[in-house]
Amino acid sequence: MTLYGEIFHLFDCMVKSELKKGFGFLSFAILVLVMSSCSIVRGLKTDGKNGPNIFSFEQREHDTIACGEQAFQFPYGKRADWIDTLRFIQPHCESKPFWEEMEAASTTQGWLIIHNDSIVYEKYSGDFSADRMATIFSVSKSITSLLCGIAVDDGYIRSIDDLVTDYLPELKKKDPMWQKLTISWL
Repeated sequence: MTLYGEIFHLFDCMVKSELKKGFGFLSFAILVLVMSSCSIVRGLKTDGKNGPNIFSFEQREHDTIACGEQAFQFPYGKRADWIDTLRFIQPHCESKPFWEEMEAASTTQGWLIIHNDSIVYEKYSGDFSADRMATIFSVSKSITSLLCGIAVDDGYIRSIDDLVTDYLPELKKKDPMWQKLTISWL
């Protein structure tokens, strides 16, 4: 059971238990109002008891950051189609193709192999494609950290203790909390 499922189940059991004890409608209503402000409950309302999935962002307001004029893209190199001919040999001598085994063994949405600065292999499962956006959850933190480190090394960011609004002044208008956020907190 997912964390959302466990929280949903716990909340459901708690409410049923209190109602059986004669907790009362007014007390129950107050509890619901208080809990409705909780981000976990809002998440349950939006994503359901199984929690978010990689396409949850489609149900929410979101914005896309446009590419710059000089957006980098890896070029395609000599394709490594031989990867599709690889086979996994099972303990009882059964043989399965690489891609079939990878789809069965994980929930990976796609594979991208870059060799010598060129894309040599690219394959997606199910409804996924290079053109379809999907949430990458905590990977975002790693990518942000990596890009900030590169920006510091290249001199685009003076210090990780600088305010985010020093580099993105338009955020000042969005919410005053942005003016307290430093690069190191990203």
